[in-house]
Amino acid sequence: MVFAGVAWAQHTGIGRVELRINRGPWREAELAAGLSADTWYQWKLAVDLTPGQYEVQVRATDLTGKPQEETERPPQPDGATGFHTVRVDVKS
Repeated sequence: MVFAGVAWAQHTGIGRVELRINRGPWREAELAAGLSADTWYQWKLAVDLTPGQYEVQVRATDLTGKPQEETERPPQPDGATGFHTVRVDVKS
């Protein structure tokens, strides 16, 4: 299974994107080059999964080394935070 998406860090750029499954270890995704510090960066990661249900989380780290915060907060006043989290059902 291939997971893919986009990441953005305003005026900074993205240095790394990582994915974890069922709160396991973080795995570094392949990151495409950004056009500038103000563009979205595409990423992808292929993962072998057996049939079952999974929680998949993604976090980004900007080019200054600051990782995305896990705690969810609304966009105002300082911008949204929290890991993007999805549930995935893999069928045989």
